[in-house]
Amino acid sequence: MDPSRPRYRRVMWLALALSVACIIALQIINAPLHTPAAPRGIVSFELTWNSATAQRMLDSWDQRARLHAALSIGLDYLFMYAYGALAWSLMRLRAMALDHVQRHRLAHTFRSLSFAAWAAILCDAVENIAMWRMLFGPVAPWPLLASILATIKFVLLGLLLSLWVATWPIARINAPKSQ
Repeated sequence: MDPSRPRYRRVMWLALALSVACIIALQIINAPLHTPAAPRGIVSFELTWNSATAQRMLDSWDQRARLHAALSIGLDYLFMYAYGALAWSLMRLRAMALDHVQRHRLAHTFRSLSFAAWAAILCDAVENIAMWRMLFGPVAPWPLLASILATIKFVLLGLLLSLWVATWPIARINAPKSQ
């Protein structure tokens, strides 16, 4: 067994627990942000693409909702580290499992791709700055930047999750027993 496997497992479980807690908190915080102009709440705001749409969303939020949006953006900084650590540790653990079943090239790919989780965090952090600027200053030119970064973030995380799920059967063949 790889000596770093228990460390990755601890990171995975801690990051999973923190991610779930953040998701629950964000769902509660984001409730007032769901309006006809922002049907998906803060996610709609992330993916506005243009200033006119962003302004309509902002106009649909009262002062209380805007405070919720600010709190959501702030809490997202904790969430991004949690989901980033979770994605990174899952990819590292999958690489170890693939090495164990003699799929070394695929394992190397997973180790290399694990760093895409940190790229997603970087995109999310800058996206949050753009959303903060839209929330408390002139809207333009921030919607396009926020939307591009949010899209990159979602694509990276979707790719990592898809690869992790797709390799489940390969990694389970003769997988090492949990210790």
